[in-house]
Amino acid sequence: MSPRISQETVQMECEDCEGTGIYRGCFEPEGTGVVCRACDGSGRQTMTYTPFISRKLREDVRKVRHPSYDAEVGSGEISYQQFLAGERPK
Repeated sequence: MSPRISQETVQMECEDCEGTGIYRGCFEPEGTGVVCRACDGSGRQTMTYTPFISRKLREDVRKVRHPSYDAEVGSGEISYQQFLAGERPK
């Protein structure tokens, strides 16, 4: 099992109100805004994430297929080791 990587937290500009704290959508009358629900009017949101260090291994996979739903079982299939070596299923 991989060692636990600590999560990091950053403050980011609110995506809904673009950092203004006021949201204006298609239902607000001309010249009117509402307090942004996503950031409660602060203009910022907190994002917590785990930094990427390296790809993790899966113990429960032996074969890898293309994600296409219409692919036949076995078609374009490669071994997990091939995938880890950089190959991709066709």
